Amino acid sequence: MPRFALGAAWVAALSALWVYVQTLSPTVAWVNQGEDSGDLLVAAATLGIPHPTGYPLFTLLGRAASLVPLGTVAFRINLIAALAGAASVFFLARLVQELSASRVETETRPVSAMLPALASAGAALAYAFSRGAWSQSVLAEVYTLNVAFLGAVLWTLARADRTSSVRHLCLAAFLFGLGLTNHRLLLATGPALALVTWRFALTRRIGKAGLVLLHFLRSGGAPSTSTFRSGRGPVPSFRGASRPTRSGFGGW
Repeated sequence: MPRFALGAAWVAALSALWVYVQTLSPTVAWVNQGEDSGDLLVAAATLGIPHPTGYPLFTLLGRAASLVPLGTVAFRINLIAALAGAASVFFLARLVQELSASRVETETRPVSAMLPALASAGAALAYAFSRGAWSQSVLAEVYTLNVAFLGAVLWTLARADRTSSVRHLCLAAFLFGLGLTNHRLLLATGPALALVTWRFALTRRIGKAGLVLLHFLRSGGAPSTSTFRSGRGPVPSFRGASRPTRSGFGGW
């Protein structure tokens, strides 16, 4: 794959990130379907537990971002969504490039070889500035991080399938497990992961030990953070609460 393909993906991602930061909400946002923004901001800033499923990965990343001396605490946590949005743009571009890689490798004309890279950047930018992607990249929400994992898993699976790379298959399994600690919609990539794993096993590129390793890589570990934190009674916490009571919102 031409070297400029990676550069095209970076240009698209950094362009999107610049726009996202310029339009980033400096505080709690209630527009663009950001009704969960306040919940996620407070949970991340205090290492609490937001509404189910708890979103432990976003909470941990938000907590780390809140310690960075840059703007308001809300701005720092909102920045996680912007960075994740830019990452999703990058991996979308890389996925398009990977799917067209076989054609590019057989192309001898430099101009024709550049077209897939330019097309991938155009597709990624079209996604980046769509209403859904842009609106969710400027406030505290978990969806851009989920799309980033979605793109990363599909890209690594496509690379593994094309190059017979066990390393990329293991990376896809790890990202799949880690991404599930952010949002369960990533389960949509499960069939693709199972298909590529089956093809590797069928051609004996991995054995029984490899299948066991993939299982452990997919298991993830961040969900245990919510269990650990819930035992310490964090505020806010949705643990065991179905509605607010007269004692206040401590159970939320």
